[in-house]
Amino acid sequence: MARGHPTTGLRDQRPSVQRRVAALLVSNERLEHVFHPHWWRLIEASGGGLVGLVVAALVAGVGFGPSLLIAAPVAVGSVLWIVIGVVRWRSELLLLTDRRVVFTRGVFARRTSEIPLKHVNDVSTEQGLIGRLLDFGRVRIVSGNANGQEVVTYLHGPARLRQEISRLTQASESTPTPTATSTGGSLVEQIQMLAFLHRMGEISDDEFQRAKEQVLWGDGARESEGDVEGGP
Repeated sequence: MARGHPTTGLRDQRPSVQRRVAALLVSNERLEHVFHPHWWRLIEASGGGLVGLVVAALVAGVGFGPSLLIAAPVAVGSVLWIVIGVVRWRSELLLLTDRRVVFTRGVFARRTSEIPLKHVNDVSTEQGLIGRLLDFGRVRIVSGNANGQEVVTYLHGPARLRQEISRLTQASESTPTPTATSTGGSLVEQIQMLAFLHRMGEISDDEFQRAKEQVLWGDGARESEGDVEGGP
């Protein structure tokens, strides 16, 4: 499979990517697609390094002492430029799950953000001439949460991402949101479910606190009311 194509599941990913994706998923969350930046981004990110290598080779070809002193640091700097471009390219991921869109990028200083599907207000794509020919482009996802919007560049298959977000958003809207009490289970399981729904943006901070209090104290409150009614 060509680098940059959106894939379903983890089996088509490198082991390092599999570990990163697994660490980002939460309980009861289904991975739909993994998107990587298109290889064209690597060419543009490393273009300066390639030009530097060519210049270093031309300078070294002159053959006298000072030219080698100039060519050596230029070549080293160009190689570092290319290596950094490759590492950054490989570090960028976009995950689409049945509940959210997750963005992660960076190597030493990694940045991860997410937008719950229920908060996605708009998805727009932009493709230039080369982007249309090679099927990559710029994607802007506007949300109603604190993040505001996320912009991803050089994404392979931008139209597919927009279609999949639309499909999953419609599916989530037609599916009733589960609650901790409706799923049953032990007290710990209900609290874990509430925390999961809160993280996914399905319930607000106030709703989370009220539901947690109901789970923790609801039975006790009902028992107290029963004692009062059954008292002398």
